[in-house]
Amino acid sequence: MVEGMDALLTALGEEGCDVSAEIEDHAEYGKFAWVIDPEGNKIDLRQPAESV
Repeated sequence: MVEGMDALLTALGEEGCDVSAEIEDHAEYGKFAWVIDPEGNKIDLRQPAESV
C-alpha cells in the first residue's frame, strides 16, 4: 500500500528502478502499478481508492 503513487513511480524511475509502464486505475479499488526486481519479479504497488 502506498500514498502518492504517481510521485512514487517518478521517484523510483529517477533512481533507476525498473518501473512497469502498466498502470491500472480503478475508481472502486484504486491504482495498481508494478516495479520489477533485479530477478525479473513483479512487485505490486497499490494506492487505495479515495473514500467517497
